[in-house]
Amino acid sequence: MKKFWISKDSLYKLNNQSVNKIYNQGKSKYSLLVKFIKKDDYIFAIGTIIEHSQETIEIINRFNIIMSAFSVILISILTFILSNKIIKPIEKLKLLSNDISKLKFRTEEIKTNDEIEELSQSINKMSINLEKAHNELNNRNESLKQFISDASHEMKTPVALIKAYAIGIQDGIDDGTFIDTVIEQSEHLTDLINTLLYWSKYEKKEFNMSNFDLKEKLIHCIKKYEILIEERDIKLNVKIDNDNFMINADENSIEIVLNNLISNAIKYNSNNKINIFLLKDNDEIFVSVKNGINNINKEEIDNIWKPFYVLESSRSKELSGTGLGLSIVKEILEAHKFEYGVDVNDENIEFFFIVKKIL
Repeated sequence: MKKFWISKDSLYKLNNQSVNKIYNQGKSKYSLLVKFIKKDDYIFAIGTIIEHSQETIEIINRFNIIMSAFSVILISILTFILSNKIIKPIEKLKLLSNDISKLKFRTEEIKTNDEIEELSQSINKMSINLEKAHNELNNRNESLKQFISDASHEMKTPVALIKAYAIGIQDGIDDGTFIDTVIEQSEHLTDLINTLLYWSKYEKKEFNMSNFDLKEKLIHCIKKYEILIEERDIKLNVKIDNDNFMINADENSIEIVLNNLISNAIKYNSNNKINIFLLKDNDEIFVSVKNGINNINKEEIDNIWKPFYVLESSRSKELSGTGLGLSIVKEILEAHKFEYGVDVNDENIEFFFIVKKIL
């Protein structure tokens, strides 16, 4: 053993306690751990060999450095991959949202199998629904513009006539008919305004639902037109089943529907015949008003439900209306979720609607 000694201080300490010493053996690449114990007049030295750990520590340190560098590289790669997986879809969603905000409705296909994919699906549905709502709004705006234009045109004529005849009265050129014309045009204007108010009401779906007998309501409406039907020498054929016709609906609205269908049958009549049916089949009620008509084509049928549309065959001063009647009928029946339609065959036109819930 080399460098094996004990100092005077250590010997002094041995009187009271044991002393530990480490002796480096130099090139032997180990050290000696020695415990000194004093017993009576003897000093016992108990030693054990300790291998040098410096090389091991250096190897471990180099390994740690290499592993740290590898970990940094691996973490960087994983971070890049994960960031692309997360950030890129989010960037796509950001661009998608920006396009939607500019009314450029589109969808983005994102597959991440996580919450981001669910979010993209929700945004895609939102984009589709917004596009549909936007198109419907544009269509309604166009319809509103057309409606305002048509309403203005319809009001323009009676207003112009009232003004012209009023000026005639003021200038003293009244031949005795000017007042009657002014009153007639005023009534026409009032009817038009009231019809517009009705149309606005039913477009907003303002209804007061109640239970009533549809058969009694139909008979009541027919009686209102009996005098006009007789004056026009129209043959009326009414067929009503002997059954229960209690329904739940807005009574005033259904009366307006029946009045419009019957009055149209008179206005558009070409063969002096009107057939009115009220039939029941299981849980369905079928209401039909049919009359003859001349020279009607498919384009007229397609436009027949539009506001202010009047068939050419009905353009007489005596019978022609505002052209809002069937539009109101359409709004009422759609609001009640009643099936309705129009059929044309053998120079006959038939309007019908079906009530599916019977009380």
